[in-house]
Amino acid sequence: MLLLVGVALLERVTSRGAIVGGVEIAGTDTGGQSEDDATASVGVIARRLESEPVRVRIGPSEEVIAPATIGLRVDVAETVRQARAAGRGDNPLAVLLGTVLRRFRPDEVPLAVTVDEGRLRAVLDAWRRATAVGLRDGSVRIEGVNVVEVAPRSGIGLRERRARTQLFEAWGDGRSGPIVLSYGAVRPNVGRASVVAAADEVRELLRRPRTVVVGPTTVTLSAAALAPSITVVTRGRRLVVGVDPDRLHAALAADLVGVERPPVDATWSVDGTSATVVPAVLGVALDTAPLAAEIAAGKLRVVGTLSAIPPTRDTAWAESLRITELVSTFTTTHSCCEGRVANIHRAADTIDNVVVLPGETFSLNETLGPRTIEKGYVPAPAIGEDLGLVEDVGGGVSQVSTTLFNATYFGGYEDVTHEVHSIYLSRYPKGREATLNYPSIDNEFRNDTDAGVLIKATYTNTSITISFYGSRAGRSVRSEGPNTLETIEPPIEYIDDLTLPPGTETVTKEGARGYVVENIRIISREGQADARERFVARYQAVPTKINRNPTPAPPPPVPLVPPEVPAPAAIPPAPAG
Repeated sequence: MLLLVGVALLERVTSRGAIVGGVEIAGTDTGGQSEDDATASVGVIARRLESEPVRVRIGPSEEVIAPATIGLRVDVAETVRQARAAGRGDNPLAVLLGTVLRRFRPDEVPLAVTVDEGRLRAVLDAWRRATAVGLRDGSVRIEGVNVVEVAPRSGIGLRERRARTQLFEAWGDGRSGPIVLSYGAVRPNVGRASVVAAADEVRELLRRPRTVVVGPTTVTLSAAALAPSITVVTRGRRLVVGVDPDRLHAALAADLVGVERPPVDATWSVDGTSATVVPAVLGVALDTAPLAAEIAAGKLRVVGTLSAIPPTRDTAWAESLRITELVSTFTTTHSCCEGRVANIHRAADTIDNVVVLPGETFSLNETLGPRTIEKGYVPAPAIGEDLGLVEDVGGGVSQVSTTLFNATYFGGYEDVTHEVHSIYLSRYPKGREATLNYPSIDNEFRNDTDAGVLIKATYTNTSITISFYGSRAGRSVRSEGPNTLETIEPPIEYIDDLTLPPGTETVTKEGARGYVVENIRIISREGQADARERFVARYQAVPTKINRNPTPAPPPPVPLVPPEVPAPAAIPPAPAG
């Protein structure tokens, strides 16, 4: 005994501030480690357990879930605290025996694991339903005004309580899987008694109409009108009957016209030179949550209250942006009635009334999103990879991008990114235009003033105008150019065409020159030197395409010359006489 006491005292002295010998955490020997060393050891295990997918086996099925889905975390500090407490109890006999026993088998300290219990319950329930055979919880369905009881049925399934214990045992050992969970004969969570009670409660709700009073308006809800709002949900081992506030509001909506009013955001009225704040308007809406609770509790007559609904953008917000004047405007023109015009108008409607806050970057691609048929865009010509025109949904929106870029340019705002078209299009200012392609080519500018920017987009059948309202911040903008720095002659592309007569050729597509163009934006501020910004654009030359038949032309035919026929010999005259 004295020897045991001596050994225990020696262990206590030598392990002061450290974990006693023979203590393991999740299978890792931490005996003799300091608190810092043990924290590092447990941290390695924790990071692995918190990142590896949890794999479970439920009967013949396998399921996998990410640890983050259930909020799985390892409390490293608590785990180390429990390890340090091992072998240091207040019971002297236990301490003495532990000193001996740890020489033969280690003391196992599990990881202190926590999860989001609500999420874990939901996952276990989902696994139970996914792997069950013949198992059915009792439930209640509402079909019209009829209440249908669905009888429970026993079967084969996941034993959830035991499964939860098995998960924590595995996590405590540092294992993420495969974890075999208890699976076998089970009874339904929701039994017959809960089904009958819930069904009776629903029938009582539908037995008599309900009266809802909202100010001067009185609405009578019949059983048919109320029924879609009634909910029956499973909570644990019982069915809970309730009334959904949103569905209740939908049932009352037709009678609330003129009683409710949606909020209206503050906006601006513009006249071409200035902008004036149009104040926001508070909305009014019926708060159906307390009404739903009272109806679910069995009340036949309930009184609703109207609540003020603030707008998302109130008047104070709009006034704080100091949007007061026209900063810049630009117009581009186009032919009437083409398919691309519908795309121009659709994109213009999308950016109209957008507000760019001080310091914020506006992205045209982000604002428009993908151009799709569902959004109202139509196929129209666009420049393809071979510099020719192809049909593309949303073709033509580059006209909006070009108009926007010029409003940015003459507004003096910071150009973040833009690209000119690959070839020069004469309908746009040379070097001062911007193409667009989702998501690869964007047009972005940054509002580098301390006032907001209101984008206004208007159009006719033959033009689009984009105007920026905000504050000039004491600056004005002018432009020099375009200056053509280089002209690139179109190359010639020959294409063999054996359908042509040998040795002949024909031009199938006229080329176009390319250019390198310079524009200079000059921003002036009173009392400061002018800021000069150089914008250089490069346009590719469009090849001239010529079809030819390289087969040599045959030589011209040699004319046939008839052989010379000798003239007949002269016949001497007959002698006289």
